[in-house]
Amino acid sequence: MLATLGKNIGEVKINLYNNNLIHIVKAHNSAIRTMSLNANGTLLATASSKGTLIRIFDTQNGKKIREFRRGTQTAIIRSIAFSKDSSALCVSSDNGTIHLFFINSENKNSNRQSR
Repeated sequence: MLATLGKNIGEVKINLYNNNLIHIVKAHNSAIRTMSLNANGTLLATASSKGTLIRIFDTQNGKKIREFRRGTQTAIIRSIAFSKDSSALCVSSDNGTIHLFFINSENKNSNRQSR
């Protein structure tokens, strides 16, 4: 499994080598700034150059499964990391914030922020 930037702005190309599939995902309308895979390669998290939305995709079918709003002001997303069990996502930005999003939470807006 390999995820790379696509040919067009905001696209990600997901190559599944175990079954020779390729998914082209239109992840964002602006350029991809940061992306990260979970430990077993089943989830892909992306952030655009705007840094306001974090999206999570299923790598097996290319479908978006979650979307989180980091904020309304533009920020540079420095890193995205999944927890070991892929239940949470940690996102850090250039404005000194760290956001923790709970992926499987019933509350679609569930996140915590700390400075």
